[in-house]
Amino acid sequence: MATASRQEILQAVLELFRECGYEGTSMAMISERTKLGKASLYHHFPGGKEQMRDELVKLLGDWFRPRLEQLKDDATPPRGRVKVFISELDSFFEGGQRGCLFAALAVGPAENGCRIELKDLMNLWISALAELAEKSGVPANDAQTRAEDCVAQLEGALLVSRIVGDKSIFKRALRQAPDMLFGSSRQLES
Repeated sequence: MATASRQEILQAVLELFRECGYEGTSMAMISERTKLGKASLYHHFPGGKEQMRDELVKLLGDWFRPRLEQLKDDATPPRGRVKVFISELDSFFEGGQRGCLFAALAVGPAENGCRIELKDLMNLWISALAELAEKSGVPANDAQTRAEDCVAQLEGALLVSRIVGDKSIFKRALRQAPDMLFGSSRQLES
């Protein structure tokens, strides 16, 4: 990667953060992964690892925001919209094989540098799901709780899947997400 672009460097840093966390990733590790000297890395990112972190948080938002907007598309039934979103989450996390940038950045003192952005993005995710659940007939206070539980289950399942090396845990959480958010088909019929 001797002539790596900023995007290629950020992709390598993203993978390192997903593998080792923000605190566990050093500039030496980034240099080794990218095959670039530290001077070259600082040329691209004068703010060092903190600037890389901030740019990855922006990229995370750039990935999530349009997908959360798609949840507002009234042309598709709510359950269908969630299934599309869940499918994209599955791809983003490569079926549970890739760690979550939220988790990588939310642990340790590094979270202070991007906590507001991560919190805003997480709240946006929860709000989009809660709004969709409410539009499908779930009472407002219940919709908020269901959305929080759904996001917590997905994030937790991703972590557990990675730790125990069993992506079926994450896959199961993905399958259960629509029922968690809207209630099961049987519950809706009764």
